Amino acid sequence: MKWFLQDAPENSIVLSSRVRLARNWRDMPFPQRMDDGQIAACCNRAREVLCSDNTQLQYVALSSLSPIDRQALVERHVISPALVESAERAALIVSPDEDLSVMVLEEDHLRIQAFEGGMQLEKAYQAARVPEGKLCPAGMVAFDDKLGYLTACPTNVGTGMRASLLMHLPGLTLSGQIEALQRALSKIGLTVRGLYGEGSTAAGHFYQISNQVTLGLSEEDILATLSQAGHEVLDLERQARQSLKENKGLAFEDQLMRSVGILQQARMLSSAEFMQLLSMAMLAADLKLYTPPQQDTLRRLMLTCQAAGIQKTAGKPLDETARDALRAKIVREALAHK
Repeated sequence: MKWFLQDAPENSIVLSSRVRLARNWRDMPFPQRMDDGQIAACCNRAREVLCSDNTQLQYVALSSLSPIDRQALVERHVISPALVESAERAALIVSPDEDLSVMVLEEDHLRIQAFEGGMQLEKAYQAARVPEGKLCPAGMVAFDDKLGYLTACPTNVGTGMRASLLMHLPGLTLSGQIEALQRALSKIGLTVRGLYGEGSTAAGHFYQISNQVTLGLSEEDILATLSQAGHEVLDLERQARQSLKENKGLAFEDQLMRSVGILQQARMLSSAEFMQLLSMAMLAADLKLYTPPQQDTLRRLMLTCQAAGIQKTAGKPLDETARDALRAKIVREALAHK
């Protein structure tokens, strides 16, 4: 996941940019109405069209993966929780560094998604258009001249595009401004969701900001609105951080550094507590109060210390107590200055 770990524009606050395109075969019913033969045909066509001339894209039947491996893909944002629910019939097409993936038979036949680190929506959009280009010129997808791309859920009809920014907003959260931000963004057709998108809650102080409207707008309109809002949220977050630092002073710095200290010494860390403390440690690092052993240490921990990531490290299923103990051990070792 180079896109998550690399240096990128504004990535102290914007962790990633994502563009997802929902597309459906014009000659097949939507996934909810497919029989077994149509499911197999959909998967085979996706593999043939998208993978036949691109050896960098790997086709994976989700049923071939263990539950832990599937959940780890969710934790790394490669697939959605909804695709896991359809695992017995769904598939994944993914690049080696996971910056490009296609979910096959989630809510739609194909959901193409591209990731870039930091504030790079346009670059993510252009990356998503590469595999889409194999579908649209050939007239293979369901499209209406008036409505645009046809999708299983009416809320995606039109462009079929969801663009999102994954943002770290501890300043706005700690200063009680998140609800006001949500209301303001909803007025311009944007929504604020949790770390894993629709239906998820905020873990730590991480939020996804994405477009709600896909019909009646062009892709360029959606990207421009989200990009402008993203820059405004960036400014608000910087102001909130500075205000907390100036108004709370030493007490605020103490709160941040206590979080770092717990991460460095704890023997048990639940997933929720870890994300909360990690957010505070990342804020301490951004404010130059704390220097991690390596620049990407905290981001790597965010990827590896969720429930499935911990069990992949262990090489076996673990109960919650064992996961919490191993998580604390991994974090202690990662944050130890050698």
